[in-house]
Amino acid sequence: MARKKKTSASGPSDITPRAHAFADRLGEALERFNQPEWLGQHSPLATPYFLGEFLLEQPANDTAIGRGAALQNLLRRSLERLREARGGEAARLLQQIFIERANRQRLALDRNMSLSTLHRERREAVGRLEPVLMRLVNPSLRLERPQPLTTLYGREDDLRRCIQAIKEQHALAIVGQSGVGKTVLAGTLVQHLAPGQTFWVIDYRVKQKVIAKVTKGA
Repeated sequence: MARKKKTSASGPSDITPRAHAFADRLGEALERFNQPEWLGQHSPLATPYFLGEFLLEQPANDTAIGRGAALQNLLRRSLERLREARGGEAARLLQQIFIERANRQRLALDRNMSLSTLHRERREAVGRLEPVLMRLVNPSLRLERPQPLTTLYGREDDLRRCIQAIKEQHALAIVGQSGVGKTVLAGTLVQHLAPGQTFWVIDYRVKQKVIAKVTKGA
């Protein structure tokens, strides 16, 4: 008689991939800390929405290197906050591994531990850094409309064309790859139009095809 395989309802193996998804992305960003262009091109933590004011403070913030540099700044600040919040040992370990790029085998020997123990402590330290970083950016509490901007870099011609399209009562869709500045352009366009003339939509259902729309209001 064949045995039935045992199944468990929502055990640890069911929730671990989702629960650790953000920590994995954070660890990935730390691993690539010294590669700002890679961070700006590939890390989901380097998107304008997630970085918020950290991106606005960064020169050349409409480039991959600028976004990567903003993420570097966020990670540095997060490590400082972790150090201040009685997480000095975790912050020091992350600093040595990711910022100073210490040899991990030598680091394990210096700490009188095995390499597997060092990896476990690294994962735990990344887990401690995660809530500190989230408190700094707090992306879920920001409105969808971007922070007010004083200057739009490199998109002046696009802005003029968008304004002209709206004045001619055309529907306008701003499309492009992730991180190229669609939301910032649309937000700046909204600021240039009189109140009551526009409404703001971000359509996530079509993902890359149409990310932001600014349409003439009724």
